[in-house]
Amino acid sequence: TRPDARQNILNIGQRKPVQNLCLRGLEFSGGSHGVRLGRCTNVWIDRCHIHHTGEVCLSANSADTHQIYLTRNPIHDGGGTAEGMYLGGNHGRVIMSESVIAMNHVYNCAGSQGDGIELKQGSWGNLIAENTVHDCKYPCITVYGTGGKRQNIIERNVCYRSGDSVMQVQGEAIIRNNLLIAGQGTGFNSTDHQGKTSNLQVIHNTIVNTGRAFRGGSWNAREGMVLANNVIYSRDRDALHFPNGRDGVEIH
Repeated sequence: TRPDARQNILNIGQRKPVQNLCLRGLEFSGGSHGVRLGRCTNVWIDRCHIHHTGEVCLSANSADTHQIYLTRNPIHDGGGTAEGMYLGGNHGRVIMSESVIAMNHVYNCAGSQGDGIELKQGSWGNLIAENTVHDCKYPCITVYGTGGKRQNIIERNVCYRSGDSVMQVQGEAIIRNNLLIAGQGTGFNSTDHQGKTSNLQVIHNTIVNTGRAFRGGSWNAREGMVLANNVIYSRDRDALHFPNGRDGVEIH
């Protein structure tokens, strides 16, 4: 614990590289960032309770990280921007690669942003699987593009109650077998952001929303766009919405 937000609770790899480390069954509260990863390889954070921090609960946005395993952690009630997990950096300045974010329970992410799990532009080859993420101000899961590197995989997550879109993915990802419910914006949203949308497959998902269920804002005439075998339902608006067209999109 830490009684103020002048420093993080735990920094790993901020001065020198760290590798082959496991943290298990620890509790972190208070401080600024709860746990901040710097130059780390093969670091495993498992069953750690991170909550009521002054800023982001868990971050890996100060240096490139590789083969990071974030599993079975309850993470909630961060402060400031209040992301549950902030992974990678804007515009590919910091990259997370070939890592696993799985079976975490992330919730009550409010603050000025409040994404549950956010994976930034340029991060590639990661698996985001079987997480339960809910009650977030911004999307429960936000993923940008890989910058042309191997796709990220987002599968078997349960996400609900977002003040924005329930899930937002820019591109270069496989999104499959997720359950997305109750966003004040859309159930699933995809558009250009720090890169252009491409090579995105959305398959076997269930998306249920009172408002718009699916929005493909930048899917028109883009390479490798697939929307297949999903259950997509909106009570009050469009189930499918392509505001700029859907030429070349494989839909079935």
